[in-house]
Amino acid sequence: MAGLVDEISKHGVTETTYSEVSWASLQKGWAHVDGQINDRASALQNETQVQTANEALRVDFATRANEFHAWTKTKAGNIESLTGEIQAQLDSIKHINHEINQGEDNFNALVILTHQLDAAGVNDNQHTEHTIEGLKSQWDALNILSKKKEQVLEKELLAQAHSGISADQLKEFKECFVHFDKDEDQLLSRLELGACLKSLGEDINFDQGGKLDQILTAIDIDGDGKATFEEFVGYMERVSSGSDTPDSIKQAFRTLAGDKDFVTEADLRAVLPNEKVEYCLAHMQAYPGVPNAYDYTTFTDKLYGK
Repeated sequence: MAGLVDEISKHGVTETTYSEVSWASLQKGWAHVDGQINDRASALQNETQVQTANEALRVDFATRANEFHAWTKTKAGNIESLTGEIQAQLDSIKHINHEINQGEDNFNALVILTHQLDAAGVNDNQHTEHTIEGLKSQWDALNILSKKKEQVLEKELLAQAHSGISADQLKEFKECFVHFDKDEDQLLSRLELGACLKSLGEDINFDQGGKLDQILTAIDIDGDGKATFEEFVGYMERVSSGSDTPDSIKQAFRTLAGDKDFVTEADLRAVLPNEKVEYCLAHMQAYPGVPNAYDYTTFTDKLYGK
């Protein structure tokens, strides 16, 4: 092109005689296009590196997430399938809990990967259906399940060693507990507990503040609004043992009183027939310092001549 420009200039003709485009403008335009091509190539190369790095993050998260999900399901299954002697189950759950504690590093690694994905603006992952929120729920549920199971087994072992109930009764209570534990969390919610007690012959209604709530308040040692098997069987032992001792009577009063050291008329009427309520009110001393409260401890001691 440059040679052609030189040739026509020898004849006194400029390159713009028959065209509005000059050689200089062509050179400038070509340089501009060439620069754009180079810029675009560089941008594509950078974007390829970014997408490659993002895809590596996706794959890493997906691999770890899928493995962590499978691991939590396996551990939960191991816990739920525990059978046999209580001591053997307790040894197994302690081992499982140790493994679960070690799994925290794997969850924390997933949290770090999630932060990296967020920082990179990546909000999709075709390699897994799991999210950090869902995995967190699974992780929390597994920890709650394992710790509750260990607590239940420890208390059940103690109850088995010192309980006055028979093996058949314990089996019946366990079967009933499992049957009404509809969400299989090893705990009885308020409604599950009420249904379980009714099936065992307890006179229970579901009115707020009634007998059911009083029982749950009395036996719910950790205050989570649910009853463990040990808490449940402890109550059933008291109501089904048939023992008529000062301690058992006091414990029965304490249960219907919601674990208070005194009982109110409302507490009594929630569970006792009218004639028994009137008898108690007529013979119980007032509890000092609390209006309309009655001292069931001194009442029981007098009944047994103490």
